[in-house]
Amino acid sequence: MIIGTAPQVLIDFDTVVLNGRMLVVGTDGGRIFTWDSLNDRWTTHGLAPGDEQTGPRDITAIAAAAVDGRIVLGGGEYLLAFAQWELDGRLRRGPRGQDGGVSAVSTVEHGDRTLFVSGGTGPSVHLWDARTTEPYAAIWHELEECGRVAVGTWRDRLVVAGTKDNRFRIWDVDAGGSLAEFDSPESQFCDHPDDEVAEHFADPEEGLTYFGLATYLVAAGDQAFVIRDLDADGWYEPLTIPGGTVTCLDAGHVGGRPVAVTGGDDGTVCVWDLENRHLLSEPFTDHLEEVSAVRLARLEGRPVAVSASADATVRVRELAWE
Repeated sequence: MIIGTAPQVLIDFDTVVLNGRMLVVGTDGGRIFTWDSLNDRWTTHGLAPGDEQTGPRDITAIAAAAVDGRIVLGGGEYLLAFAQWELDGRLRRGPRGQDGGVSAVSTVEHGDRTLFVSGGTGPSVHLWDARTTEPYAAIWHELEECGRVAVGTWRDRLVVAGTKDNRFRIWDVDAGGSLAEFDSPESQFCDHPDDEVAEHFADPEEGLTYFGLATYLVAAGDQAFVIRDLDADGWYEPLTIPGGTVTCLDAGHVGGRPVAVTGGDDGTVCVWDLENRHLLSEPFTDHLEEVSAVRLARLEGRPVAVSASADATVRVRELAWE
């Protein structure tokens, strides 16, 4: 495991590969920090103050992409819309007020493009070309709680998953139509005969808050973790997340295997095998405070799980299995 002590507590971060080297790009809300974990080298970058026309003053959600040999950023915060910057703070594209604020942002590779994906307080999900800064696609007024979205590939199509009217919908980004719709886990399990299971889903407003998509759709909230095979009927029986209440989630393919990683408010980090529906290892409990963000990544070709915590550390753990 590699441990780095950040200059400030990171409230969100992303990983990016630049010139063959994985870098962590994070924010404390007002500044940007990059961390070269192999050399334990931190660099601080400032963002120019902004407003509704030029960009948010603070960043609470961040994503990073490598474009033409440099790092570019996308993100925003709850009260101001998505914007894009150079790493040195220069604004690449300002926010559009009609988009609403940002609660979550990520990147996805799509053909020869890297896309930023932003969801937030407005009723739409937006995808942006990281190289050109131009809008790529938008899912307008079809989802609610748009901060709660996942993006991935299903049936060789780029899709976004989210909720509307307490039902999950899977949307084809390029064609613009709905590919699937099904009941949320809350609907399936709120009357479960096991009281502990039912309790997780009793109140949809306080239920599943974190989504991921890696062949399987995953959702987590409180200490519940549920998985659905998009090509099968129904959600699998819920799993209980060890430790405290879940605070973050990431999902992806690691070595060809669909995997998810969760972080909790007590510092616990769990890595999940989605196909076999169990933990890949014992939970990691070395963070001393709440986990603010987690990412699956590759470090020198090796699969890793990266986590940041309110204890001001960032930890990189190699993922290994038989």
